[in-house]
Amino acid sequence: GPFYGAAPKAAVAKARGQIMRLLASPDDAETYKPEESIVFTGCGTESDNMAIVLAIESTSRLFEGGDKSPHVVTSNVEHPAVEECLAALEARGAVEVTRVPVNSEGVVSADEIITSVDPNRTVLVTLMLANNESGSLQPVREVSEHCRSVGVLFHTDAA
Repeated sequence: GPFYGAAPKAAVAKARGQIMRLLASPDDAETYKPEESIVFTGCGTESDNMAIVLAIESTSRLFEGGDKSPHVVTSNVEHPAVEECLAALEARGAVEVTRVPVNSEGVVSADEIITSVDPNRTVLVTLMLANNESGSLQPVREVSEHCRSVGVLFHTDAA
């Protein structure tokens, strides 16, 4: 019965509150509800897919009736969890994706990513923190700061 689910439900609620206190500023902590803002997933692929799809869906209304699709910027060496999700959305015509190539050391240029962002069309930039095969670190801080300054969502797979 419901009795057996009470303790796990309370533990998850407590964990959400603790995470919210770690992530939110003191001002924001009162604004956001942990039960609506913190989502636990089963794996990194599910997390990446959820972040990408929700970013596209939450902005798609801005493009209804127009001749343009939402635009996403990424690198050409993203994890398959990100690349396959973007390719599927692209095949459906749901997004247009710009894949910025990495250099010989496996690092994408922050300037090239930033130049690819169109504040009028780009709804998401997704960039892995570290390549799981080469170990190359991507310029996440610089790119995320730019995205914030122009109001574009930023996602990173930092697992």
